[in-house]
Amino acid sequence: MAFRESLSEIGGLIALKRALALKKALVKSLEKELESWRQRKARGDGHAKRPPRPCGLTVHTCVGCPFSCLYCYIEELGFPRGRAHPYALSGSEWTYAILMNPRFLPGVWGTYLAFGSVCEPLHGDCTGKTLEYLHEVGEKLGNLCQLSTKSSVSDEVVKNLARLKGVQVNVLVTVITLRHHRALEPSAPSPEDRFDTLRKLRREGVPAFLFLRPLIPGLVEDELEDLMNEAKRAGAMGVVIGGLRVSERILRRLKTMGLNTHIIEEKLLKEVGGRRLIDVPSSNLKKKAIEIAEEVGLMPLRSACCATTFSYMLKTGKRLPCAGLCFTSQLCYEKCPVKCKEHLPPVDKEDVKEALNLLLGKRPDKIEIEEFRIVAHLKADKVNKTVETLFNTAFRRRLYLKLH
Repeated sequence: MAFRESLSEIGGLIALKRALALKKALVKSLEKELESWRQRKARGDGHAKRPPRPCGLTVHTCVGCPFSCLYCYIEELGFPRGRAHPYALSGSEWTYAILMNPRFLPGVWGTYLAFGSVCEPLHGDCTGKTLEYLHEVGEKLGNLCQLSTKSSVSDEVVKNLARLKGVQVNVLVTVITLRHHRALEPSAPSPEDRFDTLRKLRREGVPAFLFLRPLIPGLVEDELEDLMNEAKRAGAMGVVIGGLRVSERILRRLKTMGLNTHIIEEKLLKEVGGRRLIDVPSSNLKKKAIEIAEEVGLMPLRSACCATTFSYMLKTGKRLPCAGLCFTSQLCYEKCPVKCKEHLPPVDKEDVKEALNLLLGKRPDKIEIEEFRIVAHLKADKVNKTVETLFNTAFRRRLYLKLH
């Protein structure tokens, strides 16, 4: 397949107008379908309020995770570790909830959706809800989706994922160790079972990657080549590499398994205390992982949104810049064939003025357009900052509002 077609011509102002029109029409339709109490339930849900992360708007198809991994941080975020149950919203309620989110845009050029950030979306108790929400995306929204899992997935579930219509989903299969999984991930399926899941997904044509996160300093250095080779044999399209986040409780758990946590603690830039999560700097370890991935023949990616965009290109032959704007930072892998920087939507000052008039009801006095950055000078005391998120998504550039 020749990857020559760019979607840049339907990004920017066109994408914004289409997304807002679709959002309005879907809300109107769902408000006819849902009783008022169900609308209130959805509007009060977290999906209607939380801001997107770089990987996308996080989608919870269940509450909690049964796998009890020692490095897991969902307890710090208020979710149960060691058990899980399906999310309470029906498919239609969930769709209405995210449409109520002021930072969400539907459509291919819209907000990416990330399933599995604080739950296990393909665990037996939750798979039905995950498939229900993905069906909603395909039928109504059309956003690009990412799903991360440690589950051993049945042939039937894989086939259901492959049969989804109208939705592009890529699956990140988490395996971070071959030798220490029983201690680190006591209730999770074995690495062999997870690689088998990856193999099944690829056999059915579902985009799937090795998810090598978190990289734990002092634990994985000697396993990186084996992990990459196993992923390559299973048919992985690439590997998404990410670091470790720790709290006081997570460090304590890692110590109980015998890990020398001094290697982690000496890297920390902030003092660990309570439930506060701190990123563990690991640039050298990530660099080593990227080098090994290249040697093995896996596409190394530093951000999950890149896997979503790369999958879309491989499935459709069309290039679409990452919604997470990773290409504006060092997170972008310089050899990624999507080449986001070369396929940004065209933009001029009139487009920016019209977009801000659409979003704010005000036209800026002055516009400065740089490569990935747009500064708009606006006469106002204050504005709703969600406007920046919507603009960034549609235009794939960072908007900065300067008020005067």
